[in-house]
Parts: sequence; C-alpha cells; structure tokens
Amino acid sequence: MRQLGIDLLEHEHVVLRLFREVIAEPPLRLPADHDLGGLPQVIHDLIEVSLLQPRSLAAHQEKIADAVRHGEWRRTHGSPERIIFEEFAALREALRRYLATCDSPRWVKREAIMRLDMAISVAELGSIRGYHRAAFEQAGLWESLVVNLAQQSPLLSLPEPEQRQLS
Repeated sequence: MRQLGIDLLEHEHVVLRLFREVIAEPPLRLPADHDLGGLPQVIHDLIEVSLLQPRSLAAHQEKIADAVRHGEWRRTHGSPERIIFEEFAALREALRRYLATCDSPRWVKREAIMRLDMAISVAELGSIRGYHRAAFEQAGLWESLVVNLAQQSPLLSLPEPEQRQLS
C-alpha cells in the first residue's frame, strides 16, 4: 500500500490530467480552464492521509486546513457551492481511473479506493465548511467544527495498511 501511495504522489500530475478529463464529461461539463483553486494541495494531502500517514492526526489536520482553504477560495471567487461537490466527485473518479491502470494487486487497489473515498468525504466536508466559514464563525461554532473534523476521521481508527491480513 505504501508503494502505491508513493506512486500516486509521483503521478499527481496524471491524476490532475484525469480530473480535467472527468470534469469535461457529462454531467459535469466544467470548462477546460476550470480554476483548480486549492485542489492540487488537497489531492496531495488525500494521498498522504489515505495511504502514507493514515494514523497521523497532524496529517489529517493539514488536509482539513487545505480543504477549508479550498472552500474559502471557491466562495471568495464567486463559485456556487455545488462546484465543490462536483469537484470532489470528479476527483474520486480521476483517482479510480488512475488506480485502474496500476499494476498493484486487486485487493491493494480496492483498499486504496476505500481509504481515498473516506479521506475525500472528510475533505469535501472541510471544503463545504470553509465555504460557509463566516456563518460558522458568527454562530461561534468554527473552532470546534474544524478540530472535530480532523479528530473524527475514520482513517484514524483503521489499522495501518501494511497490517492488513491476506486472506
């Protein structure tokens, strides 16, 4: 699993190319020059927390911080909230397409997809919270929402990928 994570980090540019292909397809059809905002850093973080450092609270906090910044970026630049959902759906598909081309054993790819999906779900929620940060701050909820999001990541409670039993 670790080697797959390293491979993904080395090929983030391919994942971004696949992302651009996915967003150009129906039903998304976002423009080819769609501004990626903070997505490249979020992708890097997702790989880190999913496959390389799943038990690191600091890595999860960094992922949340970058996802929040991405959501804030979308809001500041006038994007509708739905763009965040579309981007993360496209990111899931881009990662699946990339993993389909890897030579890793099938069970490794399945576990990687599961871990990436978990991390993406949390990052997507972080981006949505970032998009609505002002409202959360006004309600006095901001700090607890962000801290709790990282601490409650399902990946923190999973065993390390290398400890998985072959059965």
